[in-house]
Amino acid sequence: MLQAVRYHLSHLADFSGRDARQTFWYWFLALFILNIVVGLAMSLPATISATTTALEATRSGGDPAAAQAAAMVGMAGSMRSMIIAGIVLGLVNVVLLAAALVRRLHNSGQSGLWAALVGAIYLFSLWQNWSSADQMVEVMRQMSSTSNPASAVEAQAQLARQSLLGYVPVVLVIVIGLLRSTPGQNRFGEVPVRF
Repeated sequence: MLQAVRYHLSHLADFSGRDARQTFWYWFLALFILNIVVGLAMSLPATISATTTALEATRSGGDPAAAQAAAMVGMAGSMRSMIIAGIVLGLVNVVLLAAALVRRLHNSGQSGLWAALVGAIYLFSLWQNWSSADQMVEVMRQMSSTSNPASAVEAQAQLARQSLLGYVPVVLVIVIGLLRSTPGQNRFGEVPVRF
């Protein structure tokens, strides 16, 4: 696996040639693990802060609804920075995965332009996250208020439907990763090295 990661790191801007399925999946796995670690590092401080606030409110004799509201207000305060960090991470993912995806398409005999479609959908979903950041923060604030929980739930459902677009590129990357390799040489080059 480490050889595949080193290979991909040294070929980040190489859109020619082919990548074997195994090599691609090792790279995808490394990026997946990296995303989990970075995601936890980004969300853990906000979660700890909100939980601490809720526990302090409960210890001081507050009712559970007030403690939950305090936690939600705390999360709403850090929501914008988490959205920005998520978008930056998404852009880094595009850079790290673009050439590998093109080479994987080449290995199955397909044009690398399909990767541009996947990237465009993903970038659109990142833009959609950025444009709805204020709405996400407002939903968190509404959820902290018990005055109108139905509107908060409806706003949250709308945001959830919008976020489904972000899963389309992930599914497409998985499908491309599963494409059958062209045996022998094809128009994009020799049989790729497997790690």
